[in-house]
Amino acid sequence: VLFETGKCIRCGICVALTAASEGPGMTFTGRGLASRVGPALGATLAEGLGGLAETCVRVCPTAALAFDGTEESE
Repeated sequence: VLFETGKCIRCGICVALTAASEGPGMTFTGRGLASRVGPALGATLAEGLGGLAETCVRVCPTAALAFDGTEESE
């Protein structure tokens, strides 16, 4: 899965979806206009998305999360 931060509108869908997962999940970092979405606790993107990678890619409204073309899901 690729994460293009420039396309991310910080909608929070991936944060909400991964909040109940067993892994670190995704989170907001920073404050105000400088806030960003990323994996929590210094985790990798794969760890942050965990088993919900395919779901997060599917529901991302701007395609900031997308498959890199070499695999169907992580």
